Amino acid sequence: GAFLALDRKLAYARHFPAINWLTSYSLYVDTLQSWYTSEFGEKYMKNRERTMQILQEEAELLEIVRLVGQDALSPADRLTMETAKMIREDFLQQN
Repeated sequence: GAFLALDRKLAYARHFPAINWLTSYSLYVDTLQSWYTSEFGEKYMKNRERTMQILQEEAELLEIVRLVGQDALSPADRLTMETAKMIREDFLQQN
């Protein structure tokens, strides 16, 4: 099965589709791995995992930013935040 978690905050922010990437999941990823590899190349699964990792790190860093501000982040953490923003706005969000 698959579960697409709709997110009210994303909808209010006009991020469509308003699907929360951290709580949504698919049980078919492993089953479809060979198809993904043949259609998108050898690095697809690795890139997918890294993308999800960056988005998860961003969620954790947002808690720090809310508490103490963005100035408390290291340059590497700021890069993670900017990369996640690019993933969200340029890849996950429809225009």
